Amino acid sequence: MGLTQTRFADPSGYKIGKSAITPEDAVNLILQADSRRAISQTWGKPVYHMHVKGSHARTDTITWGRRNAFTTFYKLLGGKTGTLAGCHNAVFICRTPGGNRFVAAIINSSWDQRWPDAKKLIDIARRRCMNPEADVSDIKLKATGAYVALYPSHPQATARPLESLYSREPSTEHVPASVTKVMTAICLLDWVTDLDAYFEISGGDMMPGSGPKFHVGDSITFRDALHAMFLPSSNTAAVAIARIVGKKILEAQK
Repeated sequence: MGLTQTRFADPSGYKIGKSAITPEDAVNLILQADSRRAISQTWGKPVYHMHVKGSHARTDTITWGRRNAFTTFYKLLGGKTGTLAGCHNAVFICRTPGGNRFVAAIINSSWDQRWPDAKKLIDIARRRCMNPEADVSDIKLKATGAYVALYPSHPQATARPLESLYSREPSTEHVPASVTKVMTAICLLDWVTDLDAYFEISGGDMMPGSGPKFHVGDSITFRDALHAMFLPSSNTAAVAIARIVGKKILEAQK
């Protein structure tokens, strides 16, 4: 996948430990995810209905698409945020009014500046598209790390590195937080072929954090888990996927 300075030590990104990602790696990771149709189809859905089976049978509705300081100006096509211990990340793909598509990462910003930073980063990219030598010193980012490039013609086959229009500490390692779930989703698609098959949430899967509330014994589909990981960023869904995929990997190694 072309990631050179990235480590994922847990499937959800909830823990602070040995996990790390760089702005450049984050951009390449989101491109790999976008090339997988099952992932790209989860992005941009205003509503997704998750039909849960079991003793607490119900339909949970997942929503996505709140307007913010970024989406007022640019069309957000997909991506993943991450928030942990003061670290606020956003890795995303967007389209500008002029029709250009960009892939970008804002790493280690603040809660109130993450999306304003994302907007400023695309402002920089647009200016650099018109003039590669354009002075962008007047645009100030809160984020420690940043990376933006034009969306490539063939994202899955893109050779590293992308030609950056602007970067800040592109190779510096930071806490990935829930950006980790992008890799968890890719692993799911590598090992599970039927996304509409059901699996059961176990006691060991239960994790705090955002997303729909799960009960031990709930049965959901792998497609449900994919949406739960990306849209409301469920840690429980990520841990459940890691358990099932991990078992498949171990069985394949026997």
